[in-house]
Amino acid sequence: MPERQPIRAANDDILQVDTPVIDMQDVEHQESGATRVNTRGLEVTAAHPSPVEEALAEVEHDLDEEDQKIREAIAEFEQEFPKAPPR
Repeated sequence: MPERQPIRAANDDILQVDTPVIDMQDVEHQESGATRVNTRGLEVTAAHPSPVEEALAEVEHDLDEEDQKIREAIAEFEQEFPKAPPR
């Protein structure tokens, strides 16, 4: 079986893609209280609720209604049957 030959460009140059390098470190930055960003007390909220948040709010509302019905049923039960004396 013949060996595979590497694919070369027509002008026999090696192809290279130049990508810019972004240096994220500021070596001249002097850390101090004046340059520090204070995020204490900052609250980030979405402009629009996500579908998950909307579904969760709907489920919580349904559960609140069920809880209220249960409380009413317990109150009605307690009124119909007075507490039995202790044994």
